[in-house]
Amino acid sequence: MSEAQIIVRIPFKLPKFSDWDEGDGFMYLDGDLLVIEYYILNLGLLRSKAHFVKAERAVVKGFETHREWFRDRLIVETTSIQLMQEVPGKHTIGVELKTKRKDREVVDQFVELANAWVDGVGPGRLRAGG
Repeated sequence: MSEAQIIVRIPFKLPKFSDWDEGDGFMYLDGDLLVIEYYILNLGLLRSKAHFVKAERAVVKGFETHREWFRDRLIVETTSIQLMQEVPGKHTIGVELKTKRKDREVVDQFVELANAWVDGVGPGRLRAGG
């Protein structure tokens, strides 16, 4: 499988942003765009339609992970205040998303490939499959 055919889609949970709502979704790279696809679960019952936040490579500075006991964090470092405002949650140094410990291997793979993408030396297309 060539690098252009690699499929990486990272599942995440949004940080707490409301007493009544929670959110989850997927992050992936599509050409020159970082795509954050998320859904809001209202009152624990009603799932919203998909929301898509897209960021150009130029505003993404890098990706890093922080490992914790129960849940890890994936941070998208960015120069875009607008990007941080479009994704629900309180973000300070970048967009912070929660990932599960069981997904560490795929998250680490994504971070490595995505940082190469930021530097312009990685694959031009890392896209989610069905």
